[in-house]
Amino acid sequence: MEFKQQMELANLGKLALESMNLVIAERCYAATGDTSKARFLRETREIAQEAGAISGSNGYDHYQVRARLAIMNKDYKTAESMYREQHKIEEAIQMYLDLHKWNDAIELTKATDHPDLDRLNVTHFEWLQTTGQEEKARELKENKGEFHEAIQLYLAAGLPTRAGKVTNMPTLAKNDEQVQEIASALMKNEFYEHVGDLYEKIDNYHKALECYRLGNAFNRAVDLARTAFPQEVIHLEEEWGDHLTSIKQLEAAINHYIEAGKSVKALDAAINAKLGKKAVEIMEIIDDRQSLSKYLKPMAQHFYSVGQYEVAEHLLVERLRRNTKWLSLCMKT
Repeated sequence: MEFKQQMELANLGKLALESMNLVIAERCYAATGDTSKARFLRETREIAQEAGAISGSNGYDHYQVRARLAIMNKDYKTAESMYREQHKIEEAIQMYLDLHKWNDAIELTKATDHPDLDRLNVTHFEWLQTTGQEEKARELKENKGEFHEAIQLYLAAGLPTRAGKVTNMPTLAKNDEQVQEIASALMKNEFYEHVGDLYEKIDNYHKALECYRLGNAFNRAVDLARTAFPQEVIHLEEEWGDHLTSIKQLEAAINHYIEAGKSVKALDAAINAKLGKKAVEIMEIIDDRQSLSKYLKPMAQHFYSVGQYEVAEHLLVERLRRNTKWLSLCMKT
């Protein structure tokens, strides 16, 4: 059958359905190959015939017929209302189940205080698993507040980061065995920052800080230390600078060294990053003249290479003093 003919038949079927000519509608859908709609209409006609035989009408005013036609038009809430008007809650629930609209079925069950709520929840979970929707099954457990079950499912699926993000942390904090299970799975995969986040959420700040350090998550470590371990902040800033230096992010390391009070390390980073003016600024705040002596030659070479010969000369010939004139000259050039 050509596409144009299929479209014409589909439109005819729609018009026949709107005019309640279910025989023509069924034939049109059957002709286009839409066997599911054709079968649904045939079953609807049979219900109408049975109802009509009892009432003496055509049976199209029967609640099941009207509800099924609403379903055909995807007007599920109208169909639900028709079932509820007749106190046919089970039929409304089954409608949603047949359509795999589990959330609507469960909400209706809750709204009507239907006794099958627990059974429905279990069936929903089993259906998600058997249809390969394990992720949604795990989320279902979490959303229902069944945190222990959700965590076990996440761990079994190899998703320790999701397990660590399960929201009921006060409950989790009371279950040290489960915390350790999550932490071990995360550590095994080197998700150190996630482990730190887990420990921080359950107020185990010592272990949280340790994990942040392991994972080089120094931003998290410093934030935590400012409130929980203020004496550790300067040590962390130095470690942060060392880490940045190790990965060649020298310019970024400078400020962390300065925050840690490690001006000589900051100077070394500035020189290696070829930041001459920044190096001069740092030299100005260093009191240890002996430590500065080894930097005079590389600094002089830098300024000589960029054509600032007078500065280079002063760096080489002037003796370091606490308030040197050459530092002032360097800053002006």
